[in-house]
Amino acid sequence: MIKIKNILFVIIVSLCSASYSQNMEIGMQSGIGFYNMKDLKKLNLSVFESLPFPARVIADYPPYFYYKPGILLSYKMFRIGLQTAFYSTGTRISSKDYSGEYLFDVKTSCVAPGAFIDILLYSFYDKNKLSLFSEGGVVFSGLDMQENLNVGDLEVLNSSYSFKSLNYYFEPGVKLRRSIFNFASLEMNAGYFFQFGKNPFESDQGNILGVGNTAIRPGWNGLRFGLSVLLSTPAGKSGD
Repeated sequence: MIKIKNILFVIIVSLCSASYSQNMEIGMQSGIGFYNMKDLKKLNLSVFESLPFPARVIADYPPYFYYKPGILLSYKMFRIGLQTAFYSTGTRISSKDYSGEYLFDVKTSCVAPGAFIDILLYSFYDKNKLSLFSEGGVVFSGLDMQENLNVGDLEVLNSSYSFKSLNYYFEPGVKLRRSIFNFASLEMNAGYFFQFGKNPFESDQGNILGVGNTAIRPGWNGLRFGLSVLLSTPAGKSGD
């Protein structure tokens, strides 16, 4: 963990020192993320099949919006920068009739700070640029689980648990950029988020979330489609 912080600190210092002679931009990206969540879906299935009464899976870790602020330096043929992604998704199993109600809710989210580089492939129609990008960093995941069972006016079950996990990621992809003003540009991106690392969800008390003898890890792997707005500092022009 200390090594990761030191690496990020060196990158930030390098960006700040280089920014005096290069075009610095700040940006905000938002889009849709698709999340594999293979292990958590197995947990969902296990809970669903263990219920002694009919129930429905309302959501099973569907795609959801994400956002990603960042700062970057633009050179002639490439750009480097830092950005932090915020992802979230969840699930719900529900059953309700005249006799009572059952809910099983899981909400999971992550913060993924990282560094990236993109390399210009092709410029066309004056203001359009196509580039490849590569991004990598750390994934800090959190999970909140709630299970409730009410029979009539009697609360039979009310349990909540929290877990967290630390892993890593790598995301390659492609970007299409168009300058719209001297100080601003729009950018579309498509990529695939690869999560790696073997750290499962763990509570503050050291309890591992699992199904049977299998530990459950977050699964943020999946496609990402986003749109960014980038603003240049007065030192340069967006898209140069």
